[in-house]
Amino acid sequence: MQASHGWWWMVWVCFAVVAWGCGVSYAPEKEAASLGLAPTPDKMGPFTVGVRTIKIVDSGRKRAAYPDGRPLVIEIWYPAVPPKEGAVKDKYDPKTDAPKTTVDRLIAEGINIPLLAQEAYRDAEVYKKGGPYPLILFSHGSGGVRYQSVFQCPHLASHGYVVVAVDHIDNTLYDILAGKDARDSGILIQSAEDRPLDQVKVWEEMKRRNADSSDPLHQMIEIENVGITGHSFGGFTSALTPRYLPALKVSIPQAPFTSGLTGGVVLPEHLAKLPIMVLASKADQTLDYAKEQRGFYERMLEPSFFQAARYLVTLERGGHFTFSNMCDLDLAKNATKLGFKKPEDLINDGCSELNVKPLEGHRLTNYYSTALFNAILRKSSKSLDFLTQIASTEVQFESKAP
Repeated sequence: MQASHGWWWMVWVCFAVVAWGCGVSYAPEKEAASLGLAPTPDKMGPFTVGVRTIKIVDSGRKRAAYPDGRPLVIEIWYPAVPPKEGAVKDKYDPKTDAPKTTVDRLIAEGINIPLLAQEAYRDAEVYKKGGPYPLILFSHGSGGVRYQSVFQCPHLASHGYVVVAVDHIDNTLYDILAGKDARDSGILIQSAEDRPLDQVKVWEEMKRRNADSSDPLHQMIEIENVGITGHSFGGFTSALTPRYLPALKVSIPQAPFTSGLTGGVVLPEHLAKLPIMVLASKADQTLDYAKEQRGFYERMLEPSFFQAARYLVTLERGGHFTFSNMCDLDLAKNATKLGFKKPEDLINDGCSELNVKPLEGHRLTNYYSTALFNAILRKSSKSLDFLTQIASTEVQFESKAP
């Protein structure tokens, strides 16, 4: 009998160890948005966030400069299992992330770019019990970089999304830092062609990884349930990519350049049935608010384009860089070395005390974009209620349904 009692005691101890330790997997305390649930959109979601970088080559697009194909550096944010205690959140350092030609110039010119911290853990384990997750594509601005909006991409991932951003090569911050004119008219015209194709290739890569049983994201992506957002030229990309990617269910251009979408570039058949939210900056000094931002919203209300909901979020004191973390990179400090003719434009166009405070601008961006993504991609109809609530005196909200 004593041996029997001892045996059962050992079983109980083993069960307790398993239950409190290695045998029970992580589960978040709260739930993500769903049909009957609408979490507060400007608060971090229930998931810890992981981030990883991959590099691929689009062999279908070969040029003299890229004889093997167009190289793409891709950042992926995703719901993750919390790392072990003591793990450090990730930071971006251009001197380790940038191409060698850029790093060499940074060192030679004595240009120091601050590290950019984010609410994510590098290469953390994917949280699979919460998946599969809708996919969101992000596109940076002209002269931006794939991680230029780390206030937003990890935030969206924390709400239950796989969020993917790519460096649009030749039109990045790294090209500017290397001394190239990434905003030359020829480069911009070429980038306008390349950007949506970059996004399609990224989507194809995510589809491939989703089907690959050896990939950490295997069966973790709702590959036909896709949203897109982006800043400035990335806003242009967000409005143009639906022409090439039917899987898109919603588009949120931020301070977008849109006059380049005229002349048959975007037709009603591409956007009419797609819900669109324009995030706009009324004090934008780079892109005209009335023409590029409000103008695009109003164009989407024309009968031929108007078969889905339209939203306009206007930040009264928003500047062009309000919808990004570009102010944190302190580029104005090195404006002369970087060849900017008007350093004050970098400071005053979203980074000035005259503008809405960055944290408030970022909060409002997350509030409206997360609410709409939750409503459409996660089927959380109650999340639409957030849109009609006054979130701040800094913002004006308009919407129309067909």
